[in-house]
Amino acid sequence: MIDKTYRCDLCKASAPADLLDAFLIGIYWSDHPTHGWIQKPATQCEHHICTTCLISLQTVGDNKKPAKDVEGTTQ
Repeated sequence: MIDKTYRCDLCKASAPADLLDAFLIGIYWSDHPTHGWIQKPATQCEHHICTTCLISLQTVGDNKKPAKDVEGTTQ
């Protein structure tokens, strides 16, 4: 029997099999019909990101958004 370990591509954290889908998110690069990363079940792809890293990246992204003035244009 092969025991496969799934790890976050960023921090290398892993999870037990019973918590896999709650902790790791499978990501897959899609070229058609959409272009970019799409979510897949963790066991169906080779790249993963843990929920901790995902939340951290979302926070960084939110802090880097351009500020908007009263009229709605970027500064």
